[in-house]
Amino acid sequence: NADAALVATPASKRRNAAPPSTCLSILVVDDEDVVRGWMRETLVSRGHRVVEAASGGEGIVRCDEGAFDVVIADWRMPGMDGEQFLEEVNAYANSPTRRVLITGRFETEEEKELPSGLDAVLRKPCSAADLVEAAEGGEDASIPSGDRGRQL
Repeated sequence: NADAALVATPASKRRNAAPPSTCLSILVVDDEDVVRGWMRETLVSRGHRVVEAASGGEGIVRCDEGAFDVVIADWRMPGMDGEQFLEEVNAYANSPTRRVLITGRFETEEEKELPSGLDAVLRKPCSAADLVEAAEGGEDASIPSGDRGRQL
């Protein structure tokens, strides 16, 4: 059950969870309402400002409305997928400093074809800690060469 897999302790309720040093402006683009809502709640609990978009096209509209420090996009969405969306976002002068791709479909061939320019890749379901790490840019959020598709 996808809903049950997303249930995790928000980062703010974890023991010894340090608050972020700055409030980040984060755009979350995912076609699944439950996933988008869980990511919003998790990141807001850390003190970040989160804007949601249900599609790549809606995400572009949100980028037209303002700048973001971080963009988290689902890889596989109807219409404009996460890869196409991130390519569009890269063209913005105020493009985000961190780009995170999240996916529920990892197959050997797909892992070889990950788009370049990503700061992190997360597999669905991911933990709240992994989501926070990817968004805030902790040391463990990078994509090691040769292991680009690993679960963080």
